[in-house]
Amino acid sequence: MPAPTTPDPTRPHLRRRTDGTLVVRRSIDDPDEHRRRARWLERHGGDGLETLLDASPGRLETRHEPAVALTAAVPGPDEAAPILAAVASVLCRLRDASTRHGGLGPDDVLILGSAEPGRSTDVVLRWPGSGTVEDDELALATIVAWLHRRWTRDGIDPGPHTAAWSSLADTDRPRPLHRALAMLERMDDAERTAAGGGVPIPIGGLAVGAAVAAIGLVGAIAGVRSGGDPAEAARHDPPASGPTVDLEGLRYRLGRPGDVVAPLPPWCGPAAVLLRPADGRVWLAEVERDPVALADVPGAATIGAIDCDGVELRGAAGSVRVGFSS
Repeated sequence: MPAPTTPDPTRPHLRRRTDGTLVVRRSIDDPDEHRRRARWLERHGGDGLETLLDASPGRLETRHEPAVALTAAVPGPDEAAPILAAVASVLCRLRDASTRHGGLGPDDVLILGSAEPGRSTDVVLRWPGSGTVEDDELALATIVAWLHRRWTRDGIDPGPHTAAWSSLADTDRPRPLHRALAMLERMDDAERTAAGGGVPIPIGGLAVGAAVAAIGLVGAIAGVRSGGDPAEAARHDPPASGPTVDLEGLRYRLGRPGDVVAPLPPWCGPAAVLLRPADGRVWLAEVERDPVALADVPGAATIGAIDCDGVELRGAAGSVRVGFSS
């Protein structure tokens, strides 16, 4: 009979306190590393990350959360969007606090509660993680890519959001975190509506002036004209006529007569491309953000294929693809 192995004290392991509370204990001999980890968890723990309960010398204890690891649950496409949106939300929170997880892998995503389509699904992310990717945007793409490979292996069809899942799983061009979060939330909204758990928002007849005042009119491209800041122009001189676009259930008038407008796919977030054939200028406009001038493409007359990364512009001389800045 083989001799019993001695547990590695440096690996996380469950302990039960005298009051019955289950905790995750990590033994850390290096005082500097112990201090670094304790300070990080004190500042950023909880709200989707492990919660620090005790930082006695030589060990850290965090609250044990009854959960299932992502790698054990392997949620399908209908279930994965709210789970990964919760992951992206935590990573966005860390980015906004000028830090990062810095090692998130699929094994570190713990799912709390139900993962049924349309239901709010909470997660807890282990920290430090088991992953080797320090960049959180790439780490999120790597996790989506892992799920995508499992679906492919198991013959699972990603469904109507196949292009969105492929985009999110692209580790060569990982999505900025805020865009990944917006895509995942919109995919979850679509699943919730399809499952009968949500109500589609009707098209509203919001006046242009009210839209500008309320949300900046999709980056405020409404008043784009020759020269000057298009956002400032829109705030002071919204157009009386021009093309319209429907975004998130509201209809907006953008640009001026003769301009061409096309929305991005809904999973890319509420955004549109505006092309001015008169001079070939093109902008990307997102809700609550100022417009981004993308390029000057003289001769461009129509908008072709459009996705989360860029847009095809067509003219008499052919077509050209213009990428979006991140």
